[in-house]
Amino acid sequence: MTIYVLDDELRKLIAERGWNSLTPVQLKAFPEIVSGKNTLIVAPTGWGKTEAAILPILQLMLKERPKPVSLLYITPLRALINDIVLRLKWWGDRLGFRVARKHGDVSSSEKAKRLRKVPHIMVTTPESLEIDLDCAQRFRRHLLNVKWVIVDEVHELVQSKRGTQLSVLLERLMDFSGRDFQRIGLSATVGDTQKVLEFLAGGSSRPFSIINYGFNKPLKLTVKTVRDGHDDIWSNVAKIIASSIEPPSLIFVNSRFTSERLHEALEELGLSKIYVHHSSVSRDDRWRVEEKLKKGDIKAVVCTKTLELGIDIGFINNVIQFRPTASVSTLLQRIGRSGHEVDSE
Repeated sequence: MTIYVLDDELRKLIAERGWNSLTPVQLKAFPEIVSGKNTLIVAPTGWGKTEAAILPILQLMLKERPKPVSLLYITPLRALINDIVLRLKWWGDRLGFRVARKHGDVSSSEKAKRLRKVPHIMVTTPESLEIDLDCAQRFRRHLLNVKWVIVDEVHELVQSKRGTQLSVLLERLMDFSGRDFQRIGLSATVGDTQKVLEFLAGGSSRPFSIINYGFNKPLKLTVKTVRDGHDDIWSNVAKIIASSIEPPSLIFVNSRFTSERLHEALEELGLSKIYVHHSSVSRDDRWRVEEKLKKGDIKAVVCTKTLELGIDIGFINNVIQFRPTASVSTLLQRIGRSGHEVDSE
């Protein structure tokens, strides 16, 4: 399949983006999704999984012109939503499809706007979807029109309480709408793809497809140890980490306290353009850090899982992990943030 199989409007937008072709995962996913299969897409960060799911759906929407809400885009992390909405609005605004968001931080006025101009594409969390199904009496009727559901970072939900919650919600939505809507899952790290697809598909009777490019990026890993002697441990950690920074770098830690303490130790060394990104940092400050990363105007960010998932932050030269992660999949997810493009290390 080539880019020229796409609808003319989509092809023009792809040219506007400066793309000469689709990525391998996008090319492989397109016919599977257009044919109506439930699809699990597994590929490293930076391979265009979001567009691999959204482009074929947009092609179907251009053909069918379904009533809103046509597509639910569900993500487990609120920090992802603003970035996802910006990316989807780029396409939606040009094609005549409204895009909106719903989560706990969205203002009442923005939520009310959904009733005046019902979105074709709704980006939300499992919790907000539950509220819409249970409590949003006026908005809920629009969920009768859902034809596609995308679940981003699906590995974050499997075998968790939130995953169970989402599974039940999707079955309730299918019962409520009377429609076996198409389900598409996205992830950079999945061990048992068959198990994840079964979790995603639930009671759907649609045929299924797995697009698995796995974690096949070349890796260069270096392990360094910190000796806990009589000197200040944080000073020793900061010196070792500072020597490993290759701007722009992400320095992953496992808690908000560690991120703040390590950031302080790095600043004490006289380093500049070092920032912090975690869930307690204000939304505006997080956004500013993400923008600086995209522009390359930053040396490093000390972060927790808020930058682990699929926020578009541009090219990352190096990833540093301080202290072990809780799982191999988390480590691979974080490592995958480096070389944020196809075929990079």
